[in-house]
Amino acid sequence: MTEWKTIPFKSKSRIKREQKRHLEDLEQVEKEVVLHGIPTLKNGVPDKKSDEARVKKILRELRPGGFVVKNGDVEGSKRQIRNTRNIEKQPITITLRTAELADQVRAAAYEVGILNTRMEKPDDLAKDRIGWLRRSLTQKERKKIRARAEFENSEQGKSLREIQRREDEQTTDQEEWSGMNLETDDGEEDMDMGDPDPEK
Repeated sequence: MTEWKTIPFKSKSRIKREQKRHLEDLEQVEKEVVLHGIPTLKNGVPDKKSDEARVKKILRELRPGGFVVKNGDVEGSKRQIRNTRNIEKQPITITLRTAELADQVRAAAYEVGILNTRMEKPDDLAKDRIGWLRRSLTQKERKKIRARAEFENSEQGKSLREIQRREDEQTTDQEEWSGMNLETDDGEEDMDMGDPDPEK
């Protein structure tokens, strides 16, 4: 018997409410950047002051990239305690005063090599420079990432990865074919290619 998947009905009013929440969320997210790579615990315990110091340090690191942080530029910072993807280094959300300031922070982070990842420098360890910045995500984007992670960890996701792995192993691409000699006999006809009809 075929099992049909039930698609929940959404009324027009519910769709409007969800769209309104999304726009409000987007307005907030545009003012945020997220600091990654900072240990959640200091000496085994959460430390709000340590997080604040890391936020100050990363923002001051943006000066060579053209962003000079001023008093009042930051409206808040919050450790993402509910983020369970990396318990040991839960991200810190930094809220700027305006979306324009957040754009400037991201642009400066790109210039100094700490946007999305950290381009390591020889003196990073000596100067205790760690962490990198990324843009903040909307609730819709977070839900999509969560759903994808759940699928990848499911039996269906594992089966799909195995199929993709086998397809990759049995695929000969253009680069490989371009290096093959198709015009002259190099003895490959004598290779044992197996019985074409194993039933015989």
